Amino acid sequence: MILVDAMQKHDVLLETLFACLLLIVCEVLRGSDVAAQYHLDGAIRLICMPSVAKSQLFLANNNSNSNRSALSPFGLLKEVSLIFQQLDLQAAAFSGPRVPINPEDIGSITQYTKINHQGAQIAGKDVKSKSTIKELRQSLQSIQAKISRFVDSKKVRECKYRPRLKQPQKQKDELNAAQAMQENLHEQLEHWKTNLDTISPSPKEGLNSIKQCATIVMLLSYLTSYVLLSTSLSPDETAYDSHSATFARIIELSEIFSQQHLAQDTPLFFTFFRIDMKVVYPLYITALKCRDRTMRYRAVRLLSMCGREGVWDGRMMASIARSVITCEEEFAAKLASTSETDDMAIDSIPERARIHGVGIVEMDRERGDVKLICSKKTGMMAVDNQIGWEKVRLHSKF
Repeated sequence: MILVDAMQKHDVLLETLFACLLLIVCEVLRGSDVAAQYHLDGAIRLICMPSVAKSQLFLANNNSNSNRSALSPFGLLKEVSLIFQQLDLQAAAFSGPRVPINPEDIGSITQYTKINHQGAQIAGKDVKSKSTIKELRQSLQSIQAKISRFVDSKKVRECKYRPRLKQPQKQKDELNAAQAMQENLHEQLEHWKTNLDTISPSPKEGLNSIKQCATIVMLLSYLTSYVLLSTSLSPDETAYDSHSATFARIIELSEIFSQQHLAQDTPLFFTFFRIDMKVVYPLYITALKCRDRTMRYRAVRLLSMCGREGVWDGRMMASIARSVITCEEEFAAKLASTSETDDMAIDSIPERARIHGVGIVEMDRERGDVKLICSKKTGMMAVDNQIGWEKVRLHSKF
């Protein structure tokens, strides 16, 4: 209660959020992901309290003619709030069931566009001025949160795995609504990409290495979000096969990113810590979902050389990906050996051999030990054309 009563004081709120951020970093470095998420949840609840948000927005309006620089107390509050939104997205991607902050929540101080009117129209369709890299990153972050909430929503999961035959009208309407939302998010992503293209330099201008790396990171996030959104309503892993060109682009950009860091004498591919996601998550999704053998092994190789990005450990994710790949290849080999036809290529991974929903159930970072639970289709059941599932348990060492 003392903390809640003190939240009306701007400085106390800022100090509390910085303390939460420091605790999160310390717990992640210690390998205590549960404790880190506990502190993250506390910070998120704090900045999402309507009374806190209203008081800070009131201060923002009163100080509209005063110093609003990034180094002012209010500027610092905005920046640290954006960091928490980034960490929230990271936690949602890592832990699965977690749903990130809704960027449209009026009661959230993290809704940067409600505070900073300069960047308020970036995600809309009436942008006339050239966006900066910082504004584009903030805009993409907001779209990513919407996509994550959509992909992990209960309605989407129901539409995804519900039998498509003989659906009542209500279920058809729900599917149509989900498809409409999916299309709307696609439009937002593509509009964001158009804005990004406006800052792309001509061959003569070029970008310095820092800006180039920042642009690459945004592109990697965009491409990963595009793939996950595009496949969100399909129950089949084969839906990812149409995105081979996107996966190839992710690998290419990741390699360019690493080369830029090596050129700056700040090696990316050594074991060190950074708080935000950059290349590990896109490469991990590529290693899991791209079934082109050459490309997915390239992704695993790059992952194994990555450092740590928040809770994402490149070596650990590479080890998990290897376990999934080995499992799929073994299932595919068994299916090929029992197949009466010759239309199944030796190196192909048919739908029945593909792993769905890789989840971590137990993890020991100190010992380099991870236990996973996944699912695999067993075929269509006779009753109501429901999809049959088989649990698959995997063990990974890193």
